[in-house]
Amino acid sequence: MGWTREDVKDIFFSSGIRSPRGFYPEEYDELASHLNAGWLTMEVCGYVMPSEPGDDSPFRQWYPRLMGEGGQSEAHKALKWAALNWVVSQGETMPDEEYATNFGRVDVVGRQRRLIAECGDTPPSKVVEALMDGWAMFTLWPFEKQTFFIFRLSDEGRQALTELRLRRLFRENAAAEVGL
Repeated sequence: MGWTREDVKDIFFSSGIRSPRGFYPEEYDELASHLNAGWLTMEVCGYVMPSEPGDDSPFRQWYPRLMGEGGQSEAHKALKWAALNWVVSQGETMPDEEYATNFGRVDVVGRQRRLIAECGDTPPSKVVEALMDGWAMFTLWPFEKQTFFIFRLSDEGRQALTELRLRRLFRENAAAEVGL
């Protein structure tokens, strides 16, 4: 499959808001090119929305806090709940939510297993930033799809993206030196 801007946009921008802040068409193009080059791999997984935990569940401590957060839609909270359950199913014993990173805040993380879960609309640039920063997997949980996507960085991709970053940094520094 050849990835296009629209393919990437369909999974990273699933809410249907007319004018999202901070989303740039170039990011969709760039991620599509990385997928087409094989630098990133993607796996599609289905899930069933987990029910509210029982009183004896270890998840009991998480559920009221996740569902009670203000400023988030019910759909976003539900996705975070599903993502948290998945992260724990991967062997994570200390998941965290609303975790701050050097590339922005992420919805759910598993720091031990190096997993990131972003729910709903997310800038595609976060995928490469997270994986280049040493996270093992980046998962994206779009609205109303009952699927999530697992992104991983190939060894070839890590090398190519490192070289690309160094070239960009050199161009920016060279331009600054001459006053551009």
